[in-house]
Amino acid sequence: AGEVLVSLAAHDFNSVMYEVQSNFRILELPNEFVVLALAELATSYGIESIPFMMMTLLTMQTMLRLAEEERMKEAFCAALEKFSKAIYKYINHWRDFPYPRLDANRLSDKIFMLFRYIMEKWATVASPMHTLAIVKAHGPTVSLLLHREDLCEYALGQVSWLLSQYKDKETDFHVTQSLRQILTAAVLYDIDLPKNLRRSIFFNLLHQVCRVPEPPVKENELEASSCFLILAHSNPADLMEFFDEQIRSNNEAIRMGVLSLLRSTINAEEPKLRDHMTSVERIVKVIMSDPSVKVRNSILLLIQTMCEKSYIEAREGWPLIDYVFSQFAISNKNLPEEKLMKTNSPEDEKGEKSVQETSLEVLKTLDPLVIGMPQVLWPRILTFVVPAEYTGTLSHLFNIIRILIMAEERKKLNGKESTALVISTGAVKLPTPQQLLARLLVISMLASLGKLLGAGAIGLLKILPEIIHPKLVDLWKTRLPELLQPLEGTRKNASITLWETMLLQLLKESLWKISDMAWTIQLSRDFNHQMAGYSNTSTEKKFLWKALGTTLAYCQDTGFVSSQLREFLIAPNQLGDQRQDGITSILGYCAENHLDIVLKVLKAFQNDQVCKKSPPFFSVTNGLFSGKKNLSKTDIMVIYGAVALHAPKEQLLARIEQDIVSQVLLLYNQCCQTKDMDLQMSFTRSITEIGIAVHDTQEQGFRFSYKEVLLGYMLDFIRDEPLDSLATPVRWKALIAIRYLSKLKPQLSLKDNLNILEENIRRLLPLPPLEKLKNEGQTDKDKEHIKFLYERSIDALGKLLKTVIWDNVSAEECQEMFNLLRMWLVSQREWERERAFQITAKVLENDVEGDSFVLQAPENFKIGSLLGLLAPHSCDTLPTIRQAAASSAIGLFCIK
Repeated sequence: AGEVLVSLAAHDFNSVMYEVQSNFRILELPNEFVVLALAELATSYGIESIPFMMMTLLTMQTMLRLAEEERMKEAFCAALEKFSKAIYKYINHWRDFPYPRLDANRLSDKIFMLFRYIMEKWATVASPMHTLAIVKAHGPTVSLLLHREDLCEYALGQVSWLLSQYKDKETDFHVTQSLRQILTAAVLYDIDLPKNLRRSIFFNLLHQVCRVPEPPVKENELEASSCFLILAHSNPADLMEFFDEQIRSNNEAIRMGVLSLLRSTINAEEPKLRDHMTSVERIVKVIMSDPSVKVRNSILLLIQTMCEKSYIEAREGWPLIDYVFSQFAISNKNLPEEKLMKTNSPEDEKGEKSVQETSLEVLKTLDPLVIGMPQVLWPRILTFVVPAEYTGTLSHLFNIIRILIMAEERKKLNGKESTALVISTGAVKLPTPQQLLARLLVISMLASLGKLLGAGAIGLLKILPEIIHPKLVDLWKTRLPELLQPLEGTRKNASITLWETMLLQLLKESLWKISDMAWTIQLSRDFNHQMAGYSNTSTEKKFLWKALGTTLAYCQDTGFVSSQLREFLIAPNQLGDQRQDGITSILGYCAENHLDIVLKVLKAFQNDQVCKKSPPFFSVTNGLFSGKKNLSKTDIMVIYGAVALHAPKEQLLARIEQDIVSQVLLLYNQCCQTKDMDLQMSFTRSITEIGIAVHDTQEQGFRFSYKEVLLGYMLDFIRDEPLDSLATPVRWKALIAIRYLSKLKPQLSLKDNLNILEENIRRLLPLPPLEKLKNEGQTDKDKEHIKFLYERSIDALGKLLKTVIWDNVSAEECQEMFNLLRMWLVSQREWERERAFQITAKVLENDVEGDSFVLQAPENFKIGSLLGLLAPHSCDTLPTIRQAAASSAIGLFCIK
């Protein structure tokens, strides 16, 4: 009925009000619905209700003492709430009302009397439901009374009762809501709350946000946060003092609550709080050592907001930025890489991951150009580039640095005075130019894998030449855009080998341009120091070894170079588990400019160890020092091969036989008493690289005296391989070595060439079918490995035949060599016939390793008989043979 009356009031308010008032008489307790109807009319039709309000309040004042039932009391409290809201609105917006101004004090006097009666007579004995009704009325009523100077003290005195009603979830929200209304009114009327009352409000509101063990109700928490926003406007200094006091407790919930409130307050962009930026920073710094994952996450989120809203103060803000990076490093350390190493609980691991993700998100969203941020960041942000523990942050870090430097460049172009990037770091130790170059150059290698981090590093080098070295500005201005070309457009990555070569060339040109011995020495030391920051099998570490060797090659202090090489040989464990690859790369690339020094150090190292060692020194696996972490003779053999490969062409031939090949043979013969695959592989690798190095000198008059001896070793390796299995790469690698050795002078006789080719053909083509070979593997990985070795071996034999056949000037000799395949091309065994055709197709192929290459046949070379042998097999039973036969025939027609 009451709702119907309220609805009808929209059409005829006066009639409805008259009807309701006629049932609302002095000293006569009305029906409950009448009281509620009047309350709803005041809410829905405030403008129309105000003229009737004085009469309504006078009548209601006579009824309170008559009310005994709880429902009636609750109805009166609800009416007081709605009447107070309506009058409050009128007092603050009376100009919007269409009738002459009423005496607001008379209205508030009546509200005061009603409220005092309820608080004195009812509040002390009220039931929970009645108390809730009083709480709901409390906020609007006290808010109204605060506009009266004479009633203000009484009104504020009632707030303590309101705070005492924080007892359960059903009531708490309404208590906080009433409190928010009171605080809003206090701000509106510029009322300074008593200090004790403020602190009581602070404590009670904070408890609503940090309730333990039960989490706070969301709507109550939001209402409490709104109260703190009001307090931040009215009493920012006191609020910051309170937060500082509370944050020093060891209570996780309180710390998280304070951090959350600070974050929401800063997000609200309260102008008065900006005067207390240092207080906010001080509060954060107090708990930076807290190990709690939840607190660490909350701190990171607060710092993110502070950065977004320019709350980082130039002089004091750096520790907050440092905290973001340190938290990433700590969480990274607390998250074990290997599953077997897991010691944390799933909850701890999840927490650490969240800290890590939050740290990265803060850096990702960080705008380095917001007010005051450039002064905070530059140049101290550079301190995070080099340490390995910050590697995961580098993509965001590079972006921040790039934005800062480019903004500074724009400022210079516009003729404005530069103030942002002043070198003033205080206690922070900046990385040296050499450390930056070493780090960025190595990370740039990742661009070859299509990783944006690598492109970011090379892009950073492009804008940092003045910081690295002033002499590099002009060089890098032309060279770095060229270096970036392979990464532009649709090609997001370049060949690893090509990119590596380009980066090393940039390093060489840079060192030559700088021409500073002390600078170069320091760069080599920094490469060495940063080595431990990369995993042993990573692309970055493999490149770092080569960059270190290149740097030593361009160092003019021969004494320093010798000592460094000697140190690597004596203590190779500093290079990690892949010490053979590391020391090989370093000495090999160093030999580009210091061949004499490298060979001298290697020889002295060998002699020194031979003098010291007893017979066990001559075993294959024993190191040149005692202990498993030292170099073995197989390692030294590989080093000699790398030295030959990188040695200057004009110096190599004078040293190759006496100082390199003879030493490799000496080491091998000392170890070859027992068959060992690693020994054979190392020896073969060394001989292959020696063969490539000698051939690349293109010295036609040089005759390699060790050619036949080394070919003999390679053939022996192949003969020792079983004819019923393919389990090792020895056969494949030996074929490659024979191919490069065969190119060297003196040229072998036809008989020797035929013997070599026939021996290799007879050791590969008769192998069982591929499927049978694969069945020897126990796992799928083993089977794939056998298939890989098979394909590489066939390919290597084809390339060997191609090299030997077409290097001959005699047509008759070419025919003789082709005849070696004739019996296999007509074999009754399909797999043998298939292999023979695959090899023939490789020999007659006109495209070698991606380069256009047209075969040049000797004069009078006849293709007829060979074509007659190949063409019929284009109808062979096996499709692979048909394809190879057709490819071979086409190749014959293309021969010049």
